[in-house]
Amino acid sequence: MELDVSALRQASGAKEDFYVQGELPQRVMDPEEGSLQGPVELSGTVANVGHILVVKGNVEATVEFICSRCLRPFARHLRLPYEEEFCHISQLHNVPPEAREGVHDFAGETVALDETIAETIILSLPMRALCREDCRGICPKCGQDLNEGSCDCRPDDVDPRLAVLSKFMGPGQKNPGREKR
Repeated sequence: MELDVSALRQASGAKEDFYVQGELPQRVMDPEEGSLQGPVELSGTVANVGHILVVKGNVEATVEFICSRCLRPFARHLRLPYEEEFCHISQLHNVPPEAREGVHDFAGETVALDETIAETIILSLPMRALCREDCRGICPKCGQDLNEGSCDCRPDDVDPRLAVLSKFMGPGQKNPGREKR
């Protein structure tokens, strides 16, 4: 996705509204994190503040995730704040070195937005995607989706390798180290 800034580059202090829509390459996201569904949209304003163009707005995208508890696919619509600074390579020498951090350079009359939009989306993704907050997941023994109903597995079944640890606590006794303080 590209933003035409040819007219804006010539007028310091000018501001312009914009809307761009397009597809990002699927390689942008690790399939385990999620996958983009449909086009990505960016709308907002671009302002010429001297030698730097400031792009502010909102990114909107739909991402399909796999729930980390029940392993079911689900989609979530994201609306994310977006703010980036760009400077034409011919004007970079006019920007003080300490002000260049976070400024992306571009050549020509258009600014390529794909990389910065992808970064915004990726940084907003949850570490563990949940289809809903109260997702009960799946039974570790039989694989039953516990959101659809309970299974016949006994919750007090203990891994045989850890059974020897039950000697340290009597039956029905709580682990004192797990109590809330």
